[in-house]
Amino acid sequence: MKKQYLALIVFVLGCLPFVQGQDQPYFTGLEFNQDAYEELAAVPPLLTREYSATPSSFSLKEYAPIPKNQGQQGSCVGWSTTYAARTILESIYNAELDKYNITSNAFSPSFAYNQAQLGSSCDRGSYISSVLKILQEQGAPRLKDFPYECNRAITQTDRIKASQHKIKEYRRLYSSSQDVIQLVKKSISEKKPVVIGMACYKSFYSASGVWSGVQDEFLGGHAMAIIGYDDTKYGGAVEIMNSWGTDWGNDGFIWVKYSDLKDNCREFYEVLGEEPPTPVVVEEKETVDLSGSMRLVKDDGTEIGTKIATNANRDFNIVSAGNSTYRTVNSVSSGTQFRVYISNNQPAYVYLLGYSGTSQKVQPLYPFGNYSAYLNYKSNSVAFPNEDYYIRMDENKGKDYLIILYSKEKLDINSIAKDMENNFGHVSIKVKRALEGKIVEGSNITFGKRNISFEAVSKGKSIVPIILEVDHI
Repeated sequence: MKKQYLALIVFVLGCLPFVQGQDQPYFTGLEFNQDAYEELAAVPPLLTREYSATPSSFSLKEYAPIPKNQGQQGSCVGWSTTYAARTILESIYNAELDKYNITSNAFSPSFAYNQAQLGSSCDRGSYISSVLKILQEQGAPRLKDFPYECNRAITQTDRIKASQHKIKEYRRLYSSSQDVIQLVKKSISEKKPVVIGMACYKSFYSASGVWSGVQDEFLGGHAMAIIGYDDTKYGGAVEIMNSWGTDWGNDGFIWVKYSDLKDNCREFYEVLGEEPPTPVVVEEKETVDLSGSMRLVKDDGTEIGTKIATNANRDFNIVSAGNSTYRTVNSVSSGTQFRVYISNNQPAYVYLLGYSGTSQKVQPLYPFGNYSAYLNYKSNSVAFPNEDYYIRMDENKGKDYLIILYSKEKLDINSIAKDMENNFGHVSIKVKRALEGKIVEGSNITFGKRNISFEAVSKGKSIVPIILEVDHI
């Protein structure tokens, strides 16, 4: 009961503006915004086996710049998101391990913070989501080009330099249905830094080795970057990069036990950059940059068999009516319960739509529940609707279709569904028209013959659609 009471106090105080005193040895600056946090798209839940396969320890520390001190500004959000996470992403992209080069080319915490701060003299903090939005839309200049300075004016040159260094995505990591530690470990092991919003206490000032977790005098919210984890250290702990200089903690870093992380953090963000370039392989065969598969499994564990259509290896620019990519081997009766398993081996935005040949209505199915469509790890497997529930075939018999879109770019799936409904003809014609100019040429796609799968070389295009026809009886 005492722990719950303390957590309630932290929640209430964390919602209040926090102005720091000049006598404090270190400043914080995070202001919590639970509504904005919960509105963000969340990392999609992968199959349980994807999380159990993560290594027992992993670290991005070698890609991190040397920690610096935020001084007497409430700018911890700028330091954690930009100086730490954004710099780490660039180091990973460039395979840069020289600590001097990483630090000298680190990104400026002031560019985004100065725009997002909730005060006027840098004594107030900011929301993590606000700063990450600026990083995605505007980018960030380097610290050597935009020095750490309160309310420094932003020039057009600064904006041009910043625009070259945008992040690709940021997602809410926390999920009430999953263990957040599993999600953090998955992100870090996939080389995606995690920015956290943590309740900070006076005991954190003197932390060394591992933070004690003592909840004494509450100091406000504090944003930091998780850069590693180890299941065997202190019974399981994450390593965090702070913005209080190298004289604090363990040369600017600290370990926090898994249990203390969950007790004191309310916001977790996975920060994503562009994927590192694929190493050039000296072969005549071109590099596959989109691939994936889909399975339909009934509630009794058996698969709904599928077969490739006669002309599936076609040029999608000359689609003929009545031509799907795959068909079910046998008819599927009303009341059948099944689950859809979706996988991909290259980062891609993945969408699933349902189409009724009878009503000609298009329904977006996946992602759902404010989850992100971006499956960005080395390999991803998700279940629709999830690992606990099934889809049930209704009583509306006829031809039904499942349409899965693998895309290199983010799509407005609701707009695509509307465009499909407004077009005439077979579902394949509707798909073609809704995705005009973006579909990978059929000659650059190889479809699996015995299961729903494909490999593609995009060559400047961005979407591979797969249409499964279901004979619903």
